[in-house]
Order: sequence, then C-alpha cells, then structure tokens
Amino acid sequence: MGASTLGGKILEADNIFVATIEDMTTEYSDSIYDDENKLTSSIPETRFKLKLLENLRRDLPINTTIQAFRPYFGNGDGVEERKFITLIEDDIIPEKGKTYIFLTRVVDGELIVPSGGEAPSNFPLENAPMDLDKQRDEVIKEVVETSSKVEEVERQVRDEKQVYDKIGDTLLNGQEIQERINGQVKKPDLSKIVS
Repeated sequence: MGASTLGGKILEADNIFVATIEDMTTEYSDSIYDDENKLTSSIPETRFKLKLLENLRRDLPINTTIQAFRPYFGNGDGVEERKFITLIEDDIIPEKGKTYIFLTRVVDGELIVPSGGEAPSNFPLENAPMDLDKQRDEVIKEVVETSSKVEEVERQVRDEKQVYDKIGDTLLNGQEIQERINGQVKKPDLSKIVS
C-alpha cells in the first residue's frame, strides 16, 4: 500500500477483517553471501493462517481459517541462522494467538498484508484475550463490538467516499479505489485463501 495514513490505507484495502493468527511461517529467498560464504541478506515472506472472526469490508467466510501473506516481512524464525527480520519504523509485529484487524489487498487471487510503517496494515484488538478465536461466539462479538479500533476503522469505511474525494489523487492506485467505491469489487480466489 502506498498510503502513509490510516485513512489512505483503509481506502486502498480490498478486504478488512478481524482475525486471530493461528500460525505464521517465514520463507527466505534471494540470499546473498559475502566472500567468506556468510549470509549477509535475504528476502523474507511471511505466510499467515488466520481464523476469520469478523468482516469490516467484504464478505470472506467467517469462522474459517484463511491464508494471507506479507512480502518483505520476517517473523523472526531462523534469526539464529542469520536470517533476517524486515521491519519498517513504527510497524506492528504480529504474534501467534493474538487478534488483529487486517487491511489486505487482493493480488492474483491471494490476500496480501502490505507493508506497515506510520500506518500499519494490522492492528491489535486492544481488548482481545489471547486465542480469542477459541472463545464462545458471544465473547468474540462483545470484544469486537467494544473495540475502539474496530469502531474507528468502521467509521472510516463508512466515510471513504469523502476521504477519497479529499486525498484520492495522492494515492498510488486511485483508479482501483474509485472503481471499488463505484461497486466494482476485486475478490480473492477462495481456493487460494481457505485452508
């Protein structure tokens, strides 16, 4: 996502949802070694298994485990083997078992969690217990309904037409956003995202 504000990132997101991280793994590619054959850099990509609890934009299957990935982000696996974690300043490092609001894009039918930074693409639910996905439906509903972050995101989703009119020309994919606002929706390929 090119936007540096939460409002811009919400505009750029194809799907926004609340999910608990069931698992995440990092793979590394394009490794570079120095003259002594020591690893100096590699490009991480983290794959998430997410238990979808609530949709804030679009309709992905609730109570289903879905997959998403984040390029250029490592969750720390393999650090002792000199593999690398890639972070942007002010980014939020997601943790297994915790619940987040995810802002995602659909690329080639898959869900991508874009890079974070000043305005991250995943936010922890401030009032969620660990493993919220394992709680009763009433508890999940209560936590989601009382989250101030969910309320803020929902308000911005409702007001996205006004936000787009104000900042749309500063976004990298303004045409795609305008198409979505007009009802043309990019949908993920469920066979690629449902576990």
